[in-house]
Amino acid sequence: MIVGRIAASDVLLAVIGPTWLSGRNERGRWLDQPDDPVRFEIETAQALAKRIIPVRIDGAAAPVAHELPSTLETLAFANAPEVRMASFDIDFEERVRQLLGEPRVAFGPRSAAVICFSGGKRGAVTLSENTRVRVGSIEAFFGPVWAQVCGFFEASSSSVVAGVEGTRFLFEVRPDRSAYVAVAEGIVNCRARNGEWRDLRLQASEALRSDSSSNAWPTVATADPRELRDAAVTLDRIPNAPAYGWCCANGQISQAWQNQCAGNFSVNRGIAESACRPAERPRPRSPPAYPVR
Repeated sequence: MIVGRIAASDVLLAVIGPTWLSGRNERGRWLDQPDDPVRFEIETAQALAKRIIPVRIDGAAAPVAHELPSTLETLAFANAPEVRMASFDIDFEERVRQLLGEPRVAFGPRSAAVICFSGGKRGAVTLSENTRVRVGSIEAFFGPVWAQVCGFFEASSSSVVAGVEGTRFLFEVRPDRSAYVAVAEGIVNCRARNGEWRDLRLQASEALRSDSSSNAWPTVATADPRELRDAAVTLDRIPNAPAYGWCCANGQISQAWQNQCAGNFSVNRGIAESACRPAERPRPRSPPAYPVR
């Protein structure tokens, strides 16, 4: 189970707390025991050539090579960002944003979708042509969706789920409810939403067609070069999308798109809240006290 989850992951975060190195039981230090679950997970990720990032909690010290078992010494040479428990959600989201970057998505005319933001928030929206947003995953109801992404991203319809990493692709729900996926760059892994079929791996210049039921096995063929060119042109001509974060306007903090913020904007809530705090007025200086003569 654990091995399978790690194999399906892109990045393993080794969360390092104050007792991560020193934790012990009756058999000695945990990390020195080959069957320690944390050690096993990190060693499994190494064997599967996964990216491993140590994350320090509340000022925990980064591990030093001589303090680690020989199989874990590479952790000592990795950059170890810090996350504070008091602001865990904000810090963690910011670290993920820095590590994986921002996906870019462009929508065709008359497309409709549900956008899934971080934290599980969802919002039903209708998107017009040349609208572009930054999202973690998207469910398409109708029309074409062109995407250029870095980090893991999923596009799905009622029948097909396409999981991608670092690629350019087209995902389209057609009028007959069939799904069409065409890959311009990179690799896209497709599966049926109902589990009827799974793990179809599309490479650049390949396309998948699936009917609306998910029950029939999809067809894979060479993608139409014109569609791939259209996807590239669409993504290249659309300017950078505004970020989604926190806005301080008129002394109030709220979530907003960067281009809709009339005050100070930041993707980090703590920074935006700092901008909303009223500046302290300098205290009037008291006149110097002169001795009575």
